[in-house]
Amino acid sequence: MLAENGHQLACADLSVGEQLLIWAVRTRLEGPARLLDVRAGFRLASDAGLEWSAFSAFETWFLIIAAHCRRDLYLHRACCPALGPDEAAMLELVASGQSGFGAERLAGELVRPPAIGLLLQASDALGLALRGLGLVLPSRAGAGPAGFNQLH
Repeated sequence: MLAENGHQLACADLSVGEQLLIWAVRTRLEGPARLLDVRAGFRLASDAGLEWSAFSAFETWFLIIAAHCRRDLYLHRACCPALGPDEAAMLELVASGQSGFGAERLAGELVRPPAIGLLLQASDALGLALRGLGLVLPSRAGAGPAGFNQLH
């Protein structure tokens, strides 16, 4: 996936909502001890008291991916400025939840077939919860593993 300037898309090129989601995924991967940090990140995203619904939707979405992962996913550490293909696919799934357009192909690349429906529902719920925080994720055509090969 390329940024507007034609270079490889990096975290600095992402919207605030996309940056929050990538940070939450990367931080959550560090283990259950970081759950409070992830929840605090959602709280910082909105002062309207809506962070609990966004955090809950995120945790459900994250656990579905973790429990039904089709293959090893390649994700960067929280401090890395790069964006990997699996991270891009995750962003596009949630963006599709906000736009109302399904992303079955992307879901199928991340989880086993019996969990695709669950992941799509969770992506929709997370997308709506983030929209409630005022965070809209743009749809980026070509996101995901098929159009993205560079890992750091």
